Amino acid sequence: RYHEFASEELQGLDPRLIDGFEYVSLHAPKFDYKLGKPTFELLRQIERLSGRLALDLVIFHPDIIADFKIFKGVAIRIGIENMDNRKTSFRTPREIEDLLSLHPDYAFVLDVNHAWSNGQNAQAVEAFRILQGRLGQVHLSGYAGYHDPLQITRQRELIAEAARYGAPIIVESEVSPETLQAELDYILQTIKGLRG
Repeated sequence: RYHEFASEELQGLDPRLIDGFEYVSLHAPKFDYKLGKPTFELLRQIERLSGRLALDLVIFHPDIIADFKIFKGVAIRIGIENMDNRKTSFRTPREIEDLLSLHPDYAFVLDVNHAWSNGQNAQAVEAFRILQGRLGQVHLSGYAGYHDPLQITRQRELIAEAARYGAPIIVESEVSPETLQAELDYILQTIKGLRG
């Protein structure tokens, strides 16, 4: 969210807190991304934070970007995420592929939950494999309604799809601090079982 992004806590984040991570990304806040001063000011904040934290990727929801010209001259690596069934655009591999063909420097971010929501089956996710050459990262969570914990939904097929690519996996399950470790353990044990 924009107000969280603009907070002193995030903007003043000590880069040493992320030492040891092999991959660090930022999900850009929900915002009305259109040509104009507010957007350019926000993008400059993102750019400064990206430089300070050496971010690998900054992810945007393409359906809220009015004009992709806003990114011209911005020194960040941009990731474009596929949308879920609540959105009217950028839900299909074709829509994402068309956008990426216009912007060869953008990475694709596969949200397995979003893809599943559009077809509620493994084929809906597998269709995005045509974009694996552009894949920057994968978002993973269970799907029963929203970003459900996989330790509850037990949707091993979603974990299998996320692990298939060898790309960084960002776990987006909505869990409490008390159940975070259990969610991570379940995902890692499932991946280990797939490889074993």
